Parts: sequence; structure tokens; C-alpha cells
Amino acid sequence: MLSPRWPAWSPDGQRIAIANDPALSTAIDAGRDLFVVSLGAQTNVYQITALTGDSAFPNGAVWTPDGRELVAAGRINGVNGLWVLPLAADGSACHCPPQLLPTSSGDDIDFAGSVVATSVPVTYADLGLFIRLSPSAVIVYWSTNYDGFVLESAPAVPGAFAWSPVSGPYFRNGPWFEYHESRVALASQKYFRLHSPGVLVLTPSEPQLSVRSQAGSTVLNWPLNYVGYTLESTTNLAPPALWSPVGGPYLNTNGVFEYRHPSTGKRQEFFRLRAP
Repeated sequence: MLSPRWPAWSPDGQRIAIANDPALSTAIDAGRDLFVVSLGAQTNVYQITALTGDSAFPNGAVWTPDGRELVAAGRINGVNGLWVLPLAADGSACHCPPQLLPTSSGDDIDFAGSVVATSVPVTYADLGLFIRLSPSAVIVYWSTNYDGFVLESAPAVPGAFAWSPVSGPYFRNGPWFEYHESRVALASQKYFRLHSPGVLVLTPSEPQLSVRSQAGSTVLNWPLNYVGYTLESTTNLAPPALWSPVGGPYLNTNGVFEYRHPSTGKRQEFFRLRAP
């Protein structure tokens, strides 16, 4: 990086956005590419853009209030305007392409002065993120009061603070949101946190259980999303119905869980899946 200029602190005070001047000129508005300097246990410098031709951000960039994007006035491929550059979770790269904001026609835009949030940020404390174990899954859960938060994970803390969104599926279990992760695939260590704002897409808490007969057995299938769920059976639905666990094994067959229940000669038998 040559001749850094136009420093801008991130909202959390942990990073600085700067522009560079590869020509080492004395002009103030000679910035070209954008960089992010991360100030942790080890200082790292990340190049965010690699512009060519007449593309440049001559006066640096400012941060959005959540620290996830940079906003810069400049020119990309001959088009001048205000550009939004989404960043990776750790600020080490651009999740490009940049997005051009709609602006009125007229002279070139030279500066992005500041970014104002449409609402006042709210600080949440003690979100109540919990973890419990079932025989086959690790279950991370939190209160449904925090609708709109998304779950993120990292392999180490503090490390590089490389938090990544957890894609789910997410379930609603009474007053809780839940995420289930198979214990078979679990890493030796993993950390979780809640981040806002986000969009949480819920998978129905009642899975579809399909039943068919095949070669003297009852074959039951359900989606792989429902890791940790236990198959149960009963011969009478009249209350109080007495459900008993069906211990498996549950096989992964063609992208679904499968259990083959040998025919027992019972006149009727009912099955259900129970959440952990």
C-alpha cells in the first residue's frame, strides 16, 4: 500500500478505512483503491478494491452504522456516483459487486460525508443464548423475543473474529428458536453468537413423516433437517396415548432419514417424530 490517506474509523473503533495513492502525489484527492486496516492482537491490512483505468475513489470512504459496508464517492468504469461496498464479516474483502446508489443528475459527486441510520441503534444485553445436548445433536437455542437476530459461528475466539452466518435450518419450539447440529459433524470447538439485524427463516417444527410398506417392513422417511428428532410409536391414540421411542438406527438414504420397522403383526401402529 502506498501513500495512505483519508482515514475513517469503523463504528466499533476496531478498523480504519483508507484510500491509497499509488502515484505518491502531493494532491489531497488522489486516492485510488480502498483498504481496511484491522486493529486487533495483530494488525492486518486488507485491500478491498483493485481498480483499473479511470476508476478511483479519490477521497476515501465512510462506514455504514453497522460497520458492514463502506460508502464512497468515486468512479467505476466511467460511472461517477455514490457506491456501496459490502464487506466480508471480518472486513477482509469486498462482497462485490459494488452497488450504485440512486442520485440526482448533475456534477460529479466528490465526497460521501456521512451515513445516517433510519433508526436509533438499540443495545441488547444478556440475549440468553443457550446450548444443550441430545443423543445425536447439539441444540443452540434462544428466546423468540429476539426475532430478527441471526446465529453466527466462529472456529476460535478472539482469533481473527471470523464470524460466519449459520444457514440453519431453524425451528420454533414453544418460546425458543432452535438450531440443531449433528454431533457426528461437530468440530472440536465452535463458538456461537447472535447478530442483529437479520432475517430468520423458520423450518416447520412438525416434520413431514412418510410411511410405506416394503418387503415385510414399514419404511419411514423424514427430512435430514430434523437431526436430533426421535421416532416414537404407539398402538392406540386414545388419550392418554403412550408413546415409546423407536431406537433406530436411522439411516441417511437418498437425502432423507430412513428407518425400517419390521412387521410385528400388530393390527395398527402409529408413528410420530419428537423434538429433542
